[in-house]
Amino acid sequence: MNTLDALATNYHWVHGSMTKPFTSIITLYMSQQLALEPAVFEIVSVVNEVYYGGESDLDEYLRDIWSTIIHISRKIPRESPGAPPDAPTALQVRLVALLLALKRQPDPKPVPQTHLQSPVNARRDLSWKQLPLLERTINEALDDEPGKRSKFTGVEAEGWVNFMAFVALITKEKVVGLETVGIRMIRWALEERHDSKALASSRSRDVGKGDEATRLNVFVAAAAIWAVVMGEELWERMGENTELQVGLSLDPAPQLPMGKIPKQRWEMWIDRLRFLSLCEDLKICTRELAAEAAAVMLRVL
Repeated sequence: MNTLDALATNYHWVHGSMTKPFTSIITLYMSQQLALEPAVFEIVSVVNEVYYGGESDLDEYLRDIWSTIIHISRKIPRESPGAPPDAPTALQVRLVALLLALKRQPDPKPVPQTHLQSPVNARRDLSWKQLPLLERTINEALDDEPGKRSKFTGVEAEGWVNFMAFVALITKEKVVGLETVGIRMIRWALEERHDSKALASSRSRDVGKGDEATRLNVFVAAAAIWAVVMGEELWERMGENTELQVGLSLDPAPQLPMGKIPKQRWEMWIDRLRFLSLCEDLKICTRELAAEAAAVMLRVL
């Protein structure tokens, strides 16, 4: 049986390198064999050595930190038994704490003039507050969605939903500003992948039903988890109260600010989540998550 580690290696997912120290450091930290302060110290020490050394690619090392964290987030279950679906797990909180601690680190002094001509290290400054390249690395990891590079396996699907829950959590905590990723996941599941006719017709052919149901379970769960984890925050940051007709019309649609969600689209998402919460083709856990997401989204109306 393939593990997430094997899938990440075989299909070149975003994940940490075994030749760099960050996988070992962060794994020890996550298993509580290393406390937060010494873990951060070790990570920053390696980065500073590369930054001042001028002989290695600093961006490559920064990407490896984030790649390691991203891959670990795939392996962290998105919820604890008996806990509310919007409550982060202890391991998720621990991983977020690492990012927040890195974000608070003082910036190193400007790189020496002797390194300005380095053919390897093109970065001239480093601001930990910005967590440079984190958002870019997360966006690269979005290409590792289920079925895109490997088969649509259960292990892969579970890892994807765990990853989405973590990205939603660090977006809610303002570690990153990736609200548009949440919007993209919701639209992908509820607009582009939502097809009741396809579901109805698939009941007459078991193979198609299984394929469609598998995909819907994953993408609906990933979309719903964004609504559940971020709650009203997603609407407060991205909602647009301007009245806009979502359906077909011969009139040109009014322009909205980039990435904003019109109220009618928000309402449409609620309706589709409600529909999917009653869809017998989906797993009970996915239906419950869809119902919870619809209830959360309804609070802002």
